Amino acid sequence: MTGSGTILMGFGLILAFVGHRLALQQRIPKRFVAEDPPEPPKDRRKFLRAAQGARWIREDAGFVDVGVGGGPTDLTLDSKPAEQRLGHPAFDEHFSVAGPPGRRSAAMTSEVRERLLALWLREPVFGEPKLSAVHLAGGDLWVRVDGRPEPDRWEALFQALEGVVREMRFERYPDRLAQVATRDPNPGVRRSALWELADRAVVMGLRQDPNPQVRVHAFAKIRDWEALDKVSQEDLAALAMEQPERVCGFFSEPIPESLALRLASEGIEASVVAAAQRWVAQRGVVFVK
Repeated sequence: MTGSGTILMGFGLILAFVGHRLALQQRIPKRFVAEDPPEPPKDRRKFLRAAQGARWIREDAGFVDVGVGGGPTDLTLDSKPAEQRLGHPAFDEHFSVAGPPGRRSAAMTSEVRERLLALWLREPVFGEPKLSAVHLAGGDLWVRVDGRPEPDRWEALFQALEGVVREMRFERYPDRLAQVATRDPNPGVRRSALWELADRAVVMGLRQDPNPQVRVHAFAKIRDWEALDKVSQEDLAALAMEQPERVCGFFSEPIPESLALRLASEGIEASVVAAAQRWVAQRGVVFVK
């Protein structure tokens, strides 16, 4: 056989092998055919400053994200009504913060909330960028800006975001949480924070808080049954509405019968009433509605 014949024969064998493979693939169900894995999403951020406290932008059709690094990595924030409330109604109306409850309270101080609300609610004057979203994730805090503003407009946004991140940072978690629980101007935030306190002395001090509902939550936190049984039915109902799971936990402890009967009354959150009535029935106490 000549050299050219050998080459042609080899080429024919290759074609036959390829044809055989294609025929096999056509007969194999599609779910068994290996496919290339999808490529991971590309990080399209353009860093203007690297390392901790980085400044970056991310441009897309119709918007630009302007962000900074250095924020808490265990929390996320989105500009939407809260799913897990901090206890500050004006803030909870516009922002949802997720993460460990104590860490949320410690990071979202009154200064942080005020800065975020000012950034989000401020009406832009002529030429200023309009925000359509605010996010915190992975330690980055960023805003989405509608349109494609000029780069010289970004500096004010960078400074505002860096101010928020700076206020979020703290060195000692117990001290920061105690500060929020005792000094935050919003009673709802103080109530949320006190449930995460490990320092009993701080909780004991909150029994003298100027807000009656904070005092009620402090009584409940330290299981001061006598003091809790003396609060008004309205305050008791508010406690049960705000902390139903924790109040239901009372019934696994030596709660006074009089307090259990009050928690089984009308006007109390339904799950608490059900738990209280089971407690009453198990002890053969006569309950009169």
